[in-house]
Amino acid sequence: MINPAFTALTAEIAAYEAKLTPKEAAKYRIALLGRVVERTAGFSPDCEECRASDAQLKLVVDSLAKSPVTPQALKAYRKGIDRRVLHLRKVHKLASDGENTSLFIGIGVALGLAVSTLLNAQPVYSVAIGMAIGLVVGGAAGMWLDARARKQGRVI
Repeated sequence: MINPAFTALTAEIAAYEAKLTPKEAAKYRIALLGRVVERTAGFSPDCEECRASDAQLKLVVDSLAKSPVTPQALKAYRKGIDRRVLHLRKVHKLASDGENTSLFIGIGVALGLAVSTLLNAQPVYSVAIGMAIGLVVGGAAGMWLDARARKQGRVI
């Protein structure tokens, strides 16, 4: 059974989302906060830390009501969200959307550059070709892993 506190938090977040402009919603990462609350609620029957985190998440959501928000308060707000995301990623093996694509593009470019320096036929062209191949291969691998994570329901 899902804790009623999480249901109330979801309703509060929806109310704030309706009030805020799209720019403010992006600044406060409202969509991410909503997903974090939903995922934490889903794991709360099995995970003690998720079950106990409703008070922490309540403080994070309540900080939205304070206006104007100081830079220190915004930093604390984001840190509260990041702590919950870190727990979901480490303990429950969830991934952020696009995480694998970003990671594998970097790996692909690095490997492409390494291979291009080994081939070294035409230095200028081999570096460009190596980067392009690494970008395409890394991006494809990352997108495939992201799609698989979405299909398995492992995305925050």
